[in-house]
Amino acid sequence: MNRRLKKLFIILAIIVVVAGAGVGGYFLLTNLSKTTISDLKIIDSKGAKINDTSVYLESNKNNRFNINVSVDSTGSGSVYFRSSDNSVAKVVKDDGSYVVEYYKAGSAVITAYSSATADVKDSFTLHVYEDFVTNIVIDGKADNVITAFGDGNKHTCTYEATGIAADVKCNNELIRIVDNYDKSIFNSITLNQDKNTITFDTKQIKSDTVETLVLQTYYIDEFGVEHVSKNFFYTVNVIGYRIKDMQMIVSQNYQFEDSYIYLSADDSSKTTGEDPYLEDGEILINNICLTNKIKTAFFKIRIIYSNGDLVLSSGSISSGAGSKNYVKTAKVNTNGMNYLISVNADAVASLDETDSDFIEITFTDEKNNQATRAFEITYLVESDDASSTYQEFINKSLYVKCEDKDTDEFLYYEYIYWDSRYCRLDTVVNSKGQVIDFIGTDPDCEIKKI
Repeated sequence: MNRRLKKLFIILAIIVVVAGAGVGGYFLLTNLSKTTISDLKIIDSKGAKINDTSVYLESNKNNRFNINVSVDSTGSGSVYFRSSDNSVAKVVKDDGSYVVEYYKAGSAVITAYSSATADVKDSFTLHVYEDFVTNIVIDGKADNVITAFGDGNKHTCTYEATGIAADVKCNNELIRIVDNYDKSIFNSITLNQDKNTITFDTKQIKSDTVETLVLQTYYIDEFGVEHVSKNFFYTVNVIGYRIKDMQMIVSQNYQFEDSYIYLSADDSSKTTGEDPYLEDGEILINNICLTNKIKTAFFKIRIIYSNGDLVLSSGSISSGAGSKNYVKTAKVNTNGMNYLISVNADAVASLDETDSDFIEITFTDEKNNQATRAFEITYLVESDDASSTYQEFINKSLYVKCEDKDTDEFLYYEYIYWDSRYCRLDTVVNSKGQVIDFIGTDPDCEIKKI
């Protein structure tokens, strides 16, 4: 290519560049000339203008708040943000929203600029403070005594950390667990500062033990040097995993259409009528009575562990009759969960009055935890003698007489015994199906005010 032609191409290229710049500048100026910004404000979620703001460091997840921008504009209303100190705080975009994140103690000026002109802006100063931890309470236990279960599972409790400033959340990021706990008891103890939780991951142990948990607070100075503030000591009562109790779930039929809970003979809840382990729809009963006519009852065994677990047993159960041998037990299906109590006709043949016996249940789980409980069974000798235990049962234990609590007016009789096979057949009922009379003798039952 000769020199004259090369020079011509260079001149043409310069002309194209200058022309393009001119056209671009023209359109830019034209666009800006169409955009008029009359107002720009940084606002909060409720639309109020944000002025200078003070915040306290908590946990990383909580060290943030949402903002928005109100722009009165005839054209583009887009904005961008700048922080005077990104190490203290800055604005980020999160799922379409503007969020102020703050990271350490200090001050930063947050400024919003119009994309149309940098002369239109709004700003506020964010003051970030550190509130050091002065106290930590776990699960509301001010005595610093907490409970964990050595059952091989994870158990989580909550904590509340307070600082020097009243009614201000302190910096959870400055709390940690001292790794000096017994590794033969705990697989791990972990802290979640965002959720204010401590999780104990325990091994499975049988015996109770008392352990110590140490939470430590610290801070980092302006030179980046770490300093320990305080150690907090907590007593951890670790409850060994073992069988705490055993319940009998009773029904009058093998379908278990209703669940009644019968407790062992030595369980105090049996007499108080209170049981913390009843599930929805279950009713606590205080006796099982069998006769020659009603001679069977069905049951399952539920195991209660020291950590509160309720396990319906399908494993190793052995049962035996008491010394009097009035009742006996047998499995009634192949899965080993349902059992039958029945009257031993030979043993009760010579009885002329009511007597009690018991069945003894021994359960062993796969970890070789074992428990034995005795459940009392009453054998009622049917009798027409008004003073007999049988007649006392028929009169006192089956029905109550319901009366109006204000007027003492008789309303109806209510059947209260768990086994409906004892219901009387000589009843007179009203339109609601309530028993209001008997063709035979009325029962001498207790009165219930309703």
